[in-house]
Amino acid sequence: MVRLLAFAALALPACRFVTVRETGTGGTGVLPSGPNQPTVDTYEATCVTPTRYNGALRTIGWTNGVAVLNIWEANAVAGWSEEHLLLATAYGPNSAWEVLEVTLEQTTPGGPLEPGQTLFSCAEGAAGGFLDDNVLTYAVRIYDVDGALADCVAFGFNPSAVAAGTLPNGGGDPSEPTELVGCRVP
Repeated sequence: MVRLLAFAALALPACRFVTVRETGTGGTGVLPSGPNQPTVDTYEATCVTPTRYNGALRTIGWTNGVAVLNIWEANAVAGWSEEHLLLATAYGPNSAWEVLEVTLEQTTPGGPLEPGQTLFSCAEGAAGGFLDDNVLTYAVRIYDVDGALADCVAFGFNPSAVAAGTLPNGGGDPSEPTELVGCRVP
């Protein structure tokens, strides 16, 4: 299935909202589908403070309770990349939907990141920060209730480079990089 990502500005300039909707058929055929197969519906990114970022992923269908968020600084030669886990915080009845979230606090460089830490900033005007539309590229991967890859969506500055594997991995390689090959791109 081919999906369309549409960016819509919310009332707050510190938010980014991605909506994924089916627009036809096609794609790589890499990702499985079925009646109980979860898919990415929306991803909402909010800068709560200049140093705190919140990401909320909504799926159609239930996942295994964990999603993977990869972030790349895509316009830098050396680049920086991070990987974070989103955990389920809410779900609907009868496998209708699920919400998975992550909160990240900005820290200073100097060693490996701990869970919940990021080097990216939420400060307005920060070069390479969460609010800079010309820098960051994202990929979100979700898994079915059995733990198998169910869906992957890439968006942001250079989403086609996610599937091509050409983004710099300055913070380290993503886990299971072969899963990114099947990412849907707007």
